[in-house]
Amino acid sequence: MRVLLVDCVPDEREMYKQYLDFAGFDPVEACDPAQAFEVATTSRPDVIVTDFILRRGLDGLELIRSLRSDQRTARAIIIVISGLVFPWHREKAHAAGCDMFLPKPCLPQTLVEAIRGTLPSPPHRKVG
Repeated sequence: MRVLLVDCVPDEREMYKQYLDFAGFDPVEACDPAQAFEVATTSRPDVIVTDFILRRGLDGLELIRSLRSDQRTARAIIIVISGLVFPWHREKAHAAGCDMFLPKPCLPQTLVEAIRGTLPSPPHRKVG
């Protein structure tokens, strides 16, 4: 499962990337919205994790709206991780199209659990 990490802070991206890799995911990363959109439309991640505030043009909300309006990325699960945690920040993120909002600081294990919780369960097999 491919996960795109979008954050303008390299250390945060690297922390999540290493943990996701260790947890069995295929993490890819982007440092700004333009790069994130390009990576998302070419690598087609299953999950996109983005910060609310990004540099260089689009902010996180505009990125989410762009991803939702493009048929190549419209079905991806989008998770926002942000230090902006007032109720209206969460409401704006959901209105833009995010599926889940996690407050910073967010432990890598919390992100992994959130991603796993958004995925469909595998079919159960009968044994015997």
